[in-house]
Amino acid sequence: MLNGSIPLSLGKISHLEYLDLSNNKMNGTLSEIHFVNLTKLTWFSASGNSLILQVNPNWVPPFQLKTLLLMSCHLGPQFPSWLHSQNNLSVLDISNARISDTIPRWFWNSIFQYEYLNISSNQIYGEIPDFDPLPPHTPALRPILDLSNNSLSGSMIHFICNGENKLSGIIPESFKNFSNLEVLNLGDNEFVGKIPTWMGEGFTSLLILILRSNKFDGFLPIQLCRLTSLQILDVANNSLSGTMPGCVNNFSAMATIDSSHQSNAMSYFEVTAYDYEVLEDASIVMKGSMVEYNSILNLVRIIDVSKNNFSGEIPMELTLS
Repeated sequence: MLNGSIPLSLGKISHLEYLDLSNNKMNGTLSEIHFVNLTKLTWFSASGNSLILQVNPNWVPPFQLKTLLLMSCHLGPQFPSWLHSQNNLSVLDISNARISDTIPRWFWNSIFQYEYLNISSNQIYGEIPDFDPLPPHTPALRPILDLSNNSLSGSMIHFICNGENKLSGIIPESFKNFSNLEVLNLGDNEFVGKIPTWMGEGFTSLLILILRSNKFDGFLPIQLCRLTSLQILDVANNSLSGTMPGCVNNFSAMATIDSSHQSNAMSYFEVTAYDYEVLEDASIVMKGSMVEYNSILNLVRIIDVSKNNFSGEIPMELTLS
């Protein structure tokens, strides 16, 4: 229940590392003087007060924070440019901070350093940029990102899904345990070795298998012929060789689809690759031309084995069963 303003003498506590003033009734203004000697500060929270942070636009703080929590403090209307100097930040909450501005590109470029980022409930506007390619390493396997209650526009597809991993090595055998998988997309990574034969033996419900743009070599295992529900097979842009299994010619007729049942995986799944795109509106873009299939997406078959070293005739067509 602390109230009143924060004294300027705060800036004299030069050995301070951790400062939590959150959830009090403090008001008034914080300026550069409050932080002038806080060179060791790494954790700062003033959330839940009525404080105003008013600093020079060119201010470079003396500290390098790892955690900064300023929810409901008044930072705006400009996006706080001094955050550009904070290279170690992994937790940031500047929600409900009266920011009415676009997000500068330097901040978008640093967004993958955060384990927790909350910039919700501001008046932030502008377009979410494409990230191509995304950074190869991110600090957390399960980062939390909240951009809600703003006026941002644009697509988040590339921002979230496109190229976030550079997984390498062989496909772990522990994948065998995922016997009920309907969609497996390991594309655009750096997996090596042969495509495991057990993929065709254990994934009896698999509808979509995407292994494109890796470093797989050897033969395409004949065991994949056992994937009798498979609708999309994409192994393009690897180093596969040998002859194609004869059953590939019959992939489009391998599955008998029950029209009364369509998997959720095919009703909402979005595949984005170089030569085709399966969208929620059930349209397909393949090699630059769009075909509409609407309600019969469950009958579509796509096979892409391009950019490998296969010998003999390769069936490359889109067919309907």
